[in-house]
Amino acid sequence: MLIRLAALCAVLASPLWADCVDFDTVTKGVTVTQADGSIWTVRRGARNTIRMDQTNATGVYAKYVEGPYGVYPTETTRNGIGGTAEYTYAKAPPEPGIGMDWTSTYKVKDIPHYDTTRQDWRRGKARLTSADLREVKISGCSYRVMGVDVAMSANDRVTVVHYAYFPDLRFGTQTRITYDDGDKVEAGIVALAAIK
Repeated sequence: MLIRLAALCAVLASPLWADCVDFDTVTKGVTVTQADGSIWTVRRGARNTIRMDQTNATGVYAKYVEGPYGVYPTETTRNGIGGTAEYTYAKAPPEPGIGMDWTSTYKVKDIPHYDTTRQDWRRGKARLTSADLREVKISGCSYRVMGVDVAMSANDRVTVVHYAYFPDLRFGTQTRITYDDGDKVEAGIVALAAIK
């Protein structure tokens, strides 16, 4: 009896029985835990818009990012009370695909939290490039993932955000940011789970 129970526990713990994330799960919401302890809560809205809210390792709300497929920011903020940045692209952002090289100009409106009537406008250029697909295991489940880099340049400064894009789930989450001075912030994905 004990051997059968142990065998059943092993089967239930296998990836076949794991609570894997699928396309529909993202509408209700998923959490993406990163190596630095931060957690992104990801939800899909209308027209493939992804909203990602981040809490840092200590559980303090850090920021949100919203945009198509989670890789083209259209609205962002910091620390919940920071100013808001709203991005408008000249060309409609496409879904990331293998070997893609897409560019568009954009304009961004910065709205400070202390004076929402004041708006500063900037113009820039966005470029998305992507790599090949590979299969990874996260939280006991297999997912197809593709590396996607989005370079945002404005005022002679370039910031490159690297995303892990899941084409079957149709969203990406950032895993690295490289600033124009060479500084890098990296945090790989260690867990992916459906919100119950």
